[in-house]
This record gives sequence, C-alpha cells and structure tokens, in this order.
Amino acid sequence: MTEQFFAAVAGGDVDALVAVLSPGVVLTSDGGGQVKAARRPITGADKVARFLVAIAAQGFTIPGLRTEFTDVNGTPGVVVWAGDEPYLVVSLVVAGGRVEQVLLVVNPAKLTGLRVRSAGAT
Repeated sequence: MTEQFFAAVAGGDVDALVAVLSPGVVLTSDGGGQVKAARRPITGADKVARFLVAIAAQGFTIPGLRTEFTDVNGTPGVVVWAGDEPYLVVSLVVAGGRVEQVLLVVNPAKLTGLRVRSAGAT
C-alpha cells in the first residue's frame, strides 16, 4: 500500500492515490516559515491527492532528485534528496489498510539530522 501511494504520487495518478487514502485523510506540512508549505492542514482524499500530485510535479523540475524509502519515526516514509541534501521527508500513518495521515517536512532546520547521518554514512 505504501508503494502504491508513492507510485501514484510520482505518476500523477489522482484516482489511484485517492484509492489508498482514507476519506478523512489529513495532510500537514512543516516549512518552518523558511520554505513554502501548506499553512493549514488539508483534509479529504481528493484535496490531499491533488495537492500531492501538484507538488510532486513541481519537484520533478529540480535536478538530481532521488528518493529513499525508509521508516520515519516508526512509520512508513520516504526521504527525497536533492543531490546530497535532504529536500523533504514524507511519513504516512496507516490504519485499516489506508493512509490516515500524511506528514510532510520541508523545514530545513528539521532536516539537519538527515544531513549529519548521511554524511557519516558516506
């Protein structure tokens, strides 16, 4: 299901994305006032799906993006890297076989730990 979620986002397939989202899904994002993010939570499968597909399309214009599937604070997620720098982290809260929450972090201050861990791993 997690792979279906990310494949639908990357493929721009709103209908496939809605199919894995709970009708009452909530997306929250954290830009820390430094990076553009949704100011308020986005609720509802259709609104969340359209938002995710739109920001994914914008992300594809950034050179050198790569994704890494991983656990994020104990939940399924992905880290998106722009070169050697973390660009964003997406984590999912799943219940009953559907995504209940989507948590997006683009706040550079909160991505710092990923830089340190990545630098130590190379």
